[in-house]
Amino acid sequence: MHSSILILHSINRFILLALLLTVIVRTFMGWQNKSAFGNSDNKLSLFLFISTHTQLLLGLILYFVSPVVIFSGASMRDKVARYWIIKYAIEYVLALAVMHFMFSSLPKIVYKYRDWTECNHRKIVSHRQLYIASPKDFNDPFDCRITHNFGLLNSDKKIKEYVRVLGDRNRENLATQGQRPEDYADEIFNSIKDNKEEEQKNWDIHTFKMQDDHYGIVSLSAIWDSILMWGHYARNHTGFCVGFNEERLQNSRLFGKGGMVKYRNEFPKVNPIEDYTPQAGFRQTHTKALDWDYEKEYRLFKLFTTKPTKPEDRIVELDKSFYSEIVIGLKFPDDQVDTIMEIAKDIGVPLYRTKQIPFKFKLTRERVA
Repeated sequence: MHSSILILHSINRFILLALLLTVIVRTFMGWQNKSAFGNSDNKLSLFLFISTHTQLLLGLILYFVSPVVIFSGASMRDKVARYWIIKYAIEYVLALAVMHFMFSSLPKIVYKYRDWTECNHRKIVSHRQLYIASPKDFNDPFDCRITHNFGLLNSDKKIKEYVRVLGDRNRENLATQGQRPEDYADEIFNSIKDNKEEEQKNWDIHTFKMQDDHYGIVSLSAIWDSILMWGHYARNHTGFCVGFNEERLQNSRLFGKGGMVKYRNEFPKVNPIEDYTPQAGFRQTHTKALDWDYEKEYRLFKLFTTKPTKPEDRIVELDKSFYSEIVIGLKFPDDQVDTIMEIAKDIGVPLYRTKQIPFKFKLTRERVA
């Protein structure tokens, strides 16, 4: 038995290593090409997850059947024996714990609070439609307004480096327009050096207009029991809350990057020279002031290559597999319960109703269908 398990343990070790290297390479290539995390990446990560657990199981069996593992005072005094008996096992379990954390860092269900009295809000369940908002529609004036800080270009050397980066990015456009790169570089350099504030203002106007026209954001939450959000977004607890399968949304290819919003006290400093990375793009769309921390926001991003000209262009239709549950508010109208119950039944998801935990400022819920 020991020999067979040892062979399996050794074979799986190479499988695990191959999967790990493949995941690292694909992650790096995705970062370089600014591509989204797709379904094949998700499956590859799952196989890696399974392989690591298989290795742990085989290792545990070997731990108790191997003639090498001997619990004795002599073993503890021997450095090599102590490493394999104690340190190796602890290190592997810690590595596995980190992997578990990475897999479980995103919520399984994400929620959208809605107003039942608004016809367009109801369509999220009645027509299974999800609206992808423009940044100009947000109630936070700083949301998606994190831009280049030209104040960080505080020397001629830094300005020249920025101009070089900008020239490399616009080389094809300059060629099309018949403009010499040297003339373009001199123009930008002098503009920033002589009037940095005006250049910052013009950049912000151009950037924010582009974001308003081409960015799409779906704002969701990791929690369904926020008293404040029921009050703010679900018409004073008379509305409803829709729970979506996060993994299904992420792998649907209807959206680009998705993840939890980061909340900060300090406004991020975006270096114009180093801004052209996926991490910088994610920071621009997924960073908000600490005041909004109570929302525990999860958001999805979509880039519209063609400017949406009508609100309908920002609507995506979902099938039933995207839905996980529906929750109705503490003061949801009783005469509308049957209606939303039928909708939940048609989608095939459970329906819950929130209620106060006695003598506490907290919500719980009970299933009604």
